[in-house]
Amino acid sequence: MTVRCWCFVALVAVLAVTGPLSADEGMWLLTNVPADTLKARYDFEPAPSWLEHLQKSCVRMGASGSLVSADG
Repeated sequence: MTVRCWCFVALVAVLAVTGPLSADEGMWLLTNVPADTLKARYDFEPAPSWLEHLQKSCVRMGASGSLVSADG
């Protein structure tokens, strides 16, 4: 089989496995966490300090990229 054929077979296999998967809650902002839903469904109540830590740990840039230290 050629490389193109193998790539097609791999793509079909991945789509067959991941096709039926769906997000439970969808996407939500860290500034608007659905705390009531998390508590009702999963018995998880995020602490305000933990949410603040998450908000401050995110970097907002106008483009995608990666950050590398001076040491590599």
